[in-house]
Amino acid sequence: MHIVFVEPRFPGNQKQFVRALAEIGATVTAIGEGSKDSLDHELKHWLTHYEEVTNVTSSRTHPPCKSRATPALPSRNFPSRLRADPRSSTRR
Repeated sequence: MHIVFVEPRFPGNQKQFVRALAEIGATVTAIGEGSKDSLDHELKHWLTHYEEVTNVTSSRTHPPCKSRATPALPSRNFPSRLRADPRSSTRR
């Protein structure tokens, strides 16, 4: 399983999700606005790859983000656009 995690530092408890995913053997790639050096030691250890982007919420960021952040990702079935939909967890 390969998970792309958006902004693993915010909110503060997000890093616990990264930890849990890494502990079950998932490959975790993160995309965030801060530098890799600004990640704490634990996050660096749990992440397979981290890519800094200018703005994680801007649709203008996503195409460069996709091309730079995804070399570690399998090329097949990668979404053309990253989007968070709070309703997606309630749909059946």
